[in-house]
Amino acid sequence: LDHAVGVLHSQRPQAAEAVVREAPRVCKPSRLAGSAPRRWASASEVLAGKLAALTALCGTARGSAAASKKSSSSRTSSRGGTKLSPKATTQKLQARRKPPRKQAMVPSGPPLPGSTLPSSAPELQEGDSQRQRVQRMIFADFDFDTPPEPSKSAKQLSGAVEAFAAVGMKKLCEVDLANEKSRLEARKVFAQAALTFPKNAECLYNMGLFYEIDHKPEMMIRWMDLAIEMNPKHAMAWVLRSKYMDHIGRTEEALSGYAIAKSLDPNPHGQAETQEAELLRNQKIRIKPSDAWNPATTALITGGSDHGELPPWQENFHEPVDEVPPKQPLLADGVMAWDGVLSEELLTKLEAVVDDYYRFVFTNGWVYSRRPEDQGALGTLWLPADAPPTTAPELAARCLLDRILQESPEDYAGIEFWGRVRSEQLGASFHYDTECCPEKDLRPEWVHGNPWRARWSSVLYLTDEGGPTVVLGQRSSLESASVPAVPQQAHLVMPKRNRLVVFRADLFHGVLPVDLETDRMRKIFVFNWWRRHVPSAPHCQRVDLARHCAMQRMQLRSGDLLKFQNAEASLTAKPRPLQRQRFTRRSEMPHSTDFGYMPQALPMPSAQQLHASTGLCQIDWAAAASSED
Repeated sequence: LDHAVGVLHSQRPQAAEAVVREAPRVCKPSRLAGSAPRRWASASEVLAGKLAALTALCGTARGSAAASKKSSSSRTSSRGGTKLSPKATTQKLQARRKPPRKQAMVPSGPPLPGSTLPSSAPELQEGDSQRQRVQRMIFADFDFDTPPEPSKSAKQLSGAVEAFAAVGMKKLCEVDLANEKSRLEARKVFAQAALTFPKNAECLYNMGLFYEIDHKPEMMIRWMDLAIEMNPKHAMAWVLRSKYMDHIGRTEEALSGYAIAKSLDPNPHGQAETQEAELLRNQKIRIKPSDAWNPATTALITGGSDHGELPPWQENFHEPVDEVPPKQPLLADGVMAWDGVLSEELLTKLEAVVDDYYRFVFTNGWVYSRRPEDQGALGTLWLPADAPPTTAPELAARCLLDRILQESPEDYAGIEFWGRVRSEQLGASFHYDTECCPEKDLRPEWVHGNPWRARWSSVLYLTDEGGPTVVLGQRSSLESASVPAVPQQAHLVMPKRNRLVVFRADLFHGVLPVDLETDRMRKIFVFNWWRRHVPSAPHCQRVDLARHCAMQRMQLRSGDLLKFQNAEASLTAKPRPLQRQRFTRRSEMPHSTDFGYMPQALPMPSAQQLHASTGLCQIDWAAAASSED
């Protein structure tokens, strides 16, 4: 079997499959002379688990190889000796560099107890025990140095389940670059607990929790479903399962799971209610195929008192400074977008790691909240002005600061950043990017929006999928959370790989979905440049990624960092600013949206119009309301 793994890794799936077929014939009891029956039984179970997993891998690899060969043949025949243009050649090379898109694991088994939701856990085979079922699941992840075995002594001890969990989490929290084996030791502890107590839902949940922290959600959900089968009242198993379904765009299944979790425990770490509320808010944001132009809408748009230009940006209303005009002249109006902002090498790396950065927001608390010196779970990451970049997003942020904003790190306190992966069926509720109010500083002036604001917010698109980022012409003030009460204009930027939109960070913004029947994902990185203020921990902080088992691989080795720096330095093509397409007439806004929060819908272009646009759309409701068309 080890030989078959080597053959498989050498891209020869058919040869690997032949080796796998030979394994059961070779591994007979008679050939294991001197082995005790118990050892042979254990070895045969190990072999069965590995054999099943490797056979599945061989089949997958063979199918991929056949598809690749067919695709290659198709490309060869279609070329017909015609020489490709340099532009076409570059496009082909870029397409090849794109990382393969992972298929989400969609549950398709029998319903989970007490629900109609299908399970993703492997079913019991004929003659199987629950332990053998658990064993098959463990050996599906078959790179153990020494396969775990049940602990006979632990079965007799009270509190053994809790002890297993405590030891496993302790080892996970000991992970760092100098102690890389701690992750494997933690996995082995959780696996041994599941084998020792195969019907204990908490042991199965802890095995799934390991894979959640290790950023392997396809493995995690199987263990959560198995835990739910053993104990349908396990609230946190329902929460983590539902979060996965939310992530892959199975919205109704996610909402059903959150509802079950809330009914079992009104506050399982507060996550069920929080996640459900966010999902419902994002689900409400839609473009509707209905015309909103009527006398009431016109009066709403034209009836406000604040229709002038936006006042200058201020980081803090109570500590005002005279902000100099932006060094990037195209940002004089507060919003602009560019294509081709990063090298293909760095962009491909960002595509490869964005899922980990997105999951990190949910998994870091298990690691960074357990030691006295830790500050707690974080929501965003921080790169101080005086710190060198050590990861791909940090390097990208510094390059964009120089290339787009035309400023240097010394001009800012630092950069706040995070990754976001969301089904393109969903929007993102509208919000301001601001510093949260300190509990110790509840002065009256904090009531209507927080005074600390980043200078610039930005979105880097890693895919073409998803709806536009919408930046409304609204800001907060000491008197009101939204000025003007009804926005007079908005900018919409459609996603496109290697496109960046930059806008004033004090403007109200969100995401508007345009494709609702899809399972594709919208992937972005967000970078906020803070002028003087440093956002407070624990929400925003710089942490040692080496202490997180899934994130330690995000830190670039010196050779890789130099490679990406050289790729950026050799990028000769300048970023291309998008041409602004203005919508100023009523006939150009046949559809409508309330952005998920407004009492009355505002007119909007249709999804088809947005797809066919230049990518940067300026919606001028004030001009359209005063026009006769």
